[in-house]
Formats: sequence, structure tokens, C-alpha cells
Amino acid sequence: GIVIITANSLMNRLPPCSFIAGNTFGLELGQHVNLGELRRRLTATGYRLVSQVMEHGDFSLRGSLFDLFPPSANAPLRIDLFDNEIESIRIFDPDTQRTYGKTDAIHLIPAREFPTDENAITRFRQAWRSRFEGAPNTKPIYRDITDGLLPAGIEYYLPLFFEKTGTFFDYLPDNTIIFYWEESHQILEKYWKEFKMQI
Repeated sequence: GIVIITANSLMNRLPPCSFIAGNTFGLELGQHVNLGELRRRLTATGYRLVSQVMEHGDFSLRGSLFDLFPPSANAPLRIDLFDNEIESIRIFDPDTQRTYGKTDAIHLIPAREFPTDENAITRFRQAWRSRFEGAPNTKPIYRDITDGLLPAGIEYYLPLFFEKTGTFFDYLPDNTIIFYWEESHQILEKYWKEFKMQI
């Protein structure tokens, strides 16, 4: 594969590989699932429990039906359970809620780039208080996270959710060959200077 990335995007911090790898899993026909555990796992990685699945990252539970819209999918999926066994996985239209196709398995990745469970919120609050001065409760983002809400732009606070973040290079295989434009260094230096001026 080939990946093309801008110099500025290369500077962004990413979640550690361990977070993505530890929260990626599959579901397939005939598999037995614990709905309580599945619900906890999805909620902890940013999926939203809703009454009707419409957007990426949504999931809902209605009796033996489990609807889910993974971030990596083009359409949501409807999982039909018989007791705790996956009997069918169907693709459906979020507008009409009608199914139009089937699949044997799905691959799930986290809906967010950071954990959203109680431990993650506690870590965010502690990290915020150690890095920023002033009363944290006066800051809207701090209050939202405390209340379990995920405001727009929260991705910029990614380092507050982890002890250590990752880089783009952490996700590349060891035998990756890297080509770069000669002026990339100048762009990166300019970006870094602008960043330090904002601190």
C-alpha cells in the first residue's frame, strides 16, 4: 500500500497503537455474544447508544436486534440474535431502516480516537488539572467531559486521555520505505515554531 500524508498532518499526535489494537474485534455468524459486555465495550470506545441508528458510531439494542454503524462501514448493520448467538448480519438503509444485503462477519474499530469510559474521564480530569491553571469547572470542555459529553474539537485534547500518545510512524511496518519532499523540513520547522508561539 501507499500512504500520502502532508507534513502538518504528520505532526499530529495519535492514540497509542495498543489502544486501537486492544479495542478492535470482529463479530461473525454463529458467534456467541454477551450483550452486556458488548455494550460496555462499545460505549468505552466512543460508540453512542441511541434509539435509532443513523450515524457512524451509533448503536442500539431492541430485543433480539442489535443495530450498529461502525466508523469504517459504508452503511449500518443489523445483527439478529437467537438467544445469544448471531443468527444473521444484514446491511440496512438508515433512512428507511430496511435491509438490503447480508454479510458473514464485521470488523469493529473504536468509534473515537480515545477511550470514553469512566477511567478515561478520570484520567482526562487529572491531566487537565495538572497542566492548566485556574478553576477547571469554569471551562466548558472540562465540564462537558465530566458530564460524559464529547464536544466538538475534543480530539485536540487527545494527550489528556493517555499517559503516552503515538505518532504516524508507530503504525507503519518496520520495512516501510519513506520518501519525502526536499522542502518538508522547512514546512515542519515552520509548523513547530507556530505551535510553540501558541503555548
